[in-house]
Amino acid sequence: AAEQQSDDLSARLCKMLTAAEGWEELVQGDEREELETCLPIFLQQRRWFAGKGEIKSARLRELIALPHDGERHFLAIVLVEYAQSEPEEYLLPLAFASDGEAERLEREMPNSVFSRARIENSNTNGVIYDAAAGKDFARLLFEVITRRRVLRSEHSEGSLIGSNARVLRGEVPEPLATRTEERNTVIIYGDKFILKLFRRLENGPHPAIETARFLDEKNFPHVPPFIGALEFHRGNGEWAGVGVLCGYITNAKRGWEFTQ
Repeated sequence: AAEQQSDDLSARLCKMLTAAEGWEELVQGDEREELETCLPIFLQQRRWFAGKGEIKSARLRELIALPHDGERHFLAIVLVEYAQSEPEEYLLPLAFASDGEAERLEREMPNSVFSRARIENSNTNGVIYDAAAGKDFARLLFEVITRRRVLRSEHSEGSLIGSNARVLRGEVPEPLATRTEERNTVIIYGDKFILKLFRRLENGPHPAIETARFLDEKNFPHVPPFIGALEFHRGNGEWAGVGVLCGYITNAKRGWEFTQ
């Protein structure tokens, strides 16, 4: 069964990507174009990808590094251009795993795997994957929001900016679950908080952030408390909502579920 699953994954993945010194070369260095050729294949297999037309090109428009214990995670903004419709931007977190962790991802979370990769100088095989599936990345985003951090893009004057409405103290709660809902990715932290990442990015105020912020300011008691938000601010003054962090209500349901 494991062998069959590996064969099925191989059929869905792009080619093996290779780098000399480290996997970061595939997103930062000259090899980036090789990774970008794999973007259309990966995007079209994702539930959160809304594009329906023929993809003409896809590239990493913005790249924000999130260092962690010597390892690097990246938050990429992908620009997708179509043959017959307007371009769109999508959020794509990226990280690298090798050895047992790579095997676990392929076995337990195959849909998170972007591509297999090989680091030549260290003779290391692994996978590049959607970092939203990893606990380290979830902790990093939580800290960006609650500590109001500002992280610069490597491709422009833009910045990822965290903001919070409440001061939280103590350790980051353990990220317990990640799931996809329509166009978003949801990360749950213990039984306390929930982070919704918006996969498709659009300039201007995001309704989910603005609604949560407005109701919090009015002390409206019948919604989860608003904790903070992530936004990407561009050098030209425009910005796009990236995510919203709220309190988590166990066994709560979305309004959409009551219409089914």
